Amino acid sequence: MLRVLFPRQTAASSQTVRLVLAASLFSSSSVSSSRPSQAARPRRSVSSRWSTGARSALAATGALVTAGMVVALCETEEINDERSLTGAVEGVPIKADLTNQEYKLARQNTTRKVKNHYQYVIMGAGTTAYAAIETIFNRQPQADILLISNEAALPQPDVFRHHALSAPLLHSYNEWRRHTTSKLESEPDAISSAPITLLLNNEKSLQLDVDKQRILLQDGSYITYDRCLIATAGKDRGLWAVDRRKISYSLRDRINTCSTIYDFEQLDSLHNIMANKHVSVVGGGFLGTELALALAVRGRETGMTVSQIYAEKGPLCRYIPNYLGMHVQRLLHGAGVRYVNERLVTDVKDGGEDAPGALRISLMGWNKESIYTDYAVLAPTHVEPCVEVAVKSGLELDGSTNGIAVNQQLEAVGNVFVAGGVASYYDAALGRRRVEMFDHSINSGILAGKNMTADEQRPKRRYTHQPMYRSLLKDIDVVCDVVGEIDSKMHTVGIWVNNPVETEDEAETYQRGIIYYLRENR
Repeated sequence: MLRVLFPRQTAASSQTVRLVLAASLFSSSSVSSSRPSQAARPRRSVSSRWSTGARSALAATGALVTAGMVVALCETEEINDERSLTGAVEGVPIKADLTNQEYKLARQNTTRKVKNHYQYVIMGAGTTAYAAIETIFNRQPQADILLISNEAALPQPDVFRHHALSAPLLHSYNEWRRHTTSKLESEPDAISSAPITLLLNNEKSLQLDVDKQRILLQDGSYITYDRCLIATAGKDRGLWAVDRRKISYSLRDRINTCSTIYDFEQLDSLHNIMANKHVSVVGGGFLGTELALALAVRGRETGMTVSQIYAEKGPLCRYIPNYLGMHVQRLLHGAGVRYVNERLVTDVKDGGEDAPGALRISLMGWNKESIYTDYAVLAPTHVEPCVEVAVKSGLELDGSTNGIAVNQQLEAVGNVFVAGGVASYYDAALGRRRVEMFDHSINSGILAGKNMTADEQRPKRRYTHQPMYRSLLKDIDVVCDVVGEIDSKMHTVGIWVNNPVETEDEAETYQRGIIYYLRENR
């Protein structure tokens, strides 16, 4: 479901008109819980306290069954996207004010040693792993869990609303990058009566022996398990010919890859660092568009100018119809975002003698050309799954999605579960798919935790949740709530409350409506 807000000005006041585009909706019973509901836990805090920002919109349109659709709602309410997780420590919520020194002390003071056998082994330390751990402890407070991560320093599990980041950048990080970073705030066994053992190890070097239910480590030793979960978070996808991992080290202070919270913190102070200078945002997807707008609005204070470079005709045109993409482009331009459209970035290098201290961005469009900028932001929306463990272990990969193939119970083979952005699962409405977003990371992690602890009284359940995600462009009054699959290449049918007509004021054209995304005419 994609919810887009368009501004509508009247003589007396300004109203926010919200457009909702939905790729697929199901009966209200299957989508009414777009965020997990709270449930009592015997000895620890509630396992899920994520917001239900889109629940009412989903429930209102949940009876419509289609391969793709768009719904528009008109609202003037304030946008609220607060989401938080509770801690993985028994009865103790995660604190946002712990210092790095306290993290180090917690790790140094632990006396736990790695054993040869664990009841549950979880690979990865992102949102999916965190949700699974919460669910396991909810059902079995004394469960014995081994967490395998390649993160030597584990950051906090969530970025809360009181974080120093400005609201637009805070939302962008929470929606598009939060699920790819480690979520355990510190090594929990220093303060927990039911500790988690943390093993620092590169997941790529591991190998599963599914027949003997053991994990072979890099040093030749092995660990046996009862149930195993692969929940590796993945890495942000490269931008066509630009591979962020091959960027020259001398340029990294002028190129932001939007990978971690620290990258977003740098963006938040960029309007002061780049006063009266030029910043280029590469990427026309949801993340790139959000960042370009946020930087342009902040840049007004110091004279920083912002350009957005993308291969499509307009921003978001990979997801929404071209006429809506061009409408968003006009709104962004009015907010100060210069656009360089229909250009493919092929390289980013130092400006050299032609522009000392600047960056030279090579473009391929109708002709080869270059532009110079003082700072570049590489903002791919999607992430690539980390499937090295599956490849080395002989697990089945889905060639169309590049994910690890699982059944509807998120089980790849006997007692090996896969969840989050690395899992390729069967969707009853859309077929086999892989979803990379935060909402799916949470809900698939919760179900994986339930199925890992299943017994005769609580059998395994199928994954029927329809994931959603949100793109927020509040400075131009645009919000996109997406459910299911949307692709501008699909046939779309628009139904509007007001009949759109061409006027001198293009911003008045689109107000409320429904756009159906059709595949095979259904």
